[in-house]
Amino acid sequence: MLFIISILLIFVYVAEAQNDPTKNPVSANNLELVENQNNPLLGTCSDGIIQAAGFAKEDKKLRGVADLSNTELPKMNVIENPNLKRISSSSVENVLKENLMFSPGDVVGEDTGQAILTPCEYTVFEINTVDNSVEFISNTYELAEECYIAIEQTPLWLREQLTVKFRVLQIYKLADDYAQLIIDADEKIKDEVAFQVANISKQELYLNIQLRNDKELIIRNAEMIYKTADSLHYVKLVEHGDYESKDYYTTTTYRVIDTLTSDTIWVEAPRDIYYWYIVHPKLRQEKIRATDDTTSEQQRTYDYFWRDYYWSNPNAEYDSLENHQV
Repeated sequence: MLFIISILLIFVYVAEAQNDPTKNPVSANNLELVENQNNPLLGTCSDGIIQAAGFAKEDKKLRGVADLSNTELPKMNVIENPNLKRISSSSVENVLKENLMFSPGDVVGEDTGQAILTPCEYTVFEINTVDNSVEFISNTYELAEECYIAIEQTPLWLREQLTVKFRVLQIYKLADDYAQLIIDADEKIKDEVAFQVANISKQELYLNIQLRNDKELIIRNAEMIYKTADSLHYVKLVEHGDYESKDYYTTTTYRVIDTLTSDTIWVEAPRDIYYWYIVHPKLRQEKIRATDDTTSEQQRTYDYFWRDYYWSNPNAEYDSLENHQV
């Protein structure tokens, strides 16, 4: 997204939180610039430099909102420079008029920026009124080395969400463990493994003790898709792109009846249908674990992962197909 800062407007960054509606990070490339004439604070300035900061706020009514806030800026100590002073919205126009030889409404400059913000983090657009430039200053963070290696081995379209999840898992000291799963996975299933890590909820990855003790279940889940593919004659796996370029994905094509010709044709499913409804191990109430849930007859899979239990029917004592329509 292209951010253009006009010299006489005060902006608020507005973003919608994704997935987790409570504390999930927001991505700066999803932020939208809107005019807000009532905002009491633009940012900070010194020697012709104006800095306008956007925050990812955590608030019951404004989750995922980043803005120029009178209460947030001083609290967060945005600019660590004692020579910078804060300026109110009433003095913004005067400051700009003193430093710029432009007419109202002219564009000072422009820059693009993309960042992943967790609650109370910020990014900054710095307006230099001396050389009329705009610079995007991103937030900084560090991940475990395994996380960066795993991200580099992941398809381009998955990297942003995977980075978000690693930042969350790092809080629980699990980011490097799940990153290692991706690194260890066979090249053929790296995308499926990475998708699961990126999109299984943090609650499942952290609070599900059975999964934490058997993280390789994520790899086995992906492997089973390929092991069973040849046995199903109405569906085929389709690979698009190539691993070397990291611009690739997998999906499925299904053999269906064309009602116009009464013949069968192959119809390819969209990419996201494959990853969300075939790869993802939890569609509704399935438990992501191989160990048994003895407290629930409905959830029992008799010490097999549900996908293996229903496919292989491995326990002769407990027939998974009995009294079930398939």
